[in-house]
Amino acid sequence: MQLSFKTYCDKNNLQSVRDFVRTTLAGEGISDQDSYLTVLAIDEICANLMIHSNCCNDQKEISLNLSFKENQLQITITDYGISFNFDEHVDLVVENLVADKRKGGLGLLLVKKIMDDVSYESLNGCNNWILMKKLNLA
Repeated sequence: MQLSFKTYCDKNNLQSVRDFVRTTLAGEGISDQDSYLTVLAIDEICANLMIHSNCCNDQKEISLNLSFKENQLQITITDYGISFNFDEHVDLVVENLVADKRKGGLGLLLVKKIMDDVSYESLNGCNNWILMKKLNLA
């Protein structure tokens, strides 16, 4: 099964993203823990795209595509904003963030911990985040 969702790059739309993902996962019999963590990871990527890639431009869109195959979920999140250099990204050390009293900087690290695989590709102005998660059925 495959489901899609589009929204504009306004942070106020993050709740509708969370609701769509939560409802979709519940309809597939996904465990509460997997659902909660998956919603958290998708919310983080979408927030980053809205804020950093699209500068909260409410004329720009991001789209989600959720594809279920057996006990695995593939999430593709697409936008046409500023690309991200995933290959040069270095995960920050949590202890350093705490010591420096920095707010933020843990999002992608969190997503990588939650998901089984995270990849990113950018081609001709189209940016795709591909998140893979093995699911536990409730």
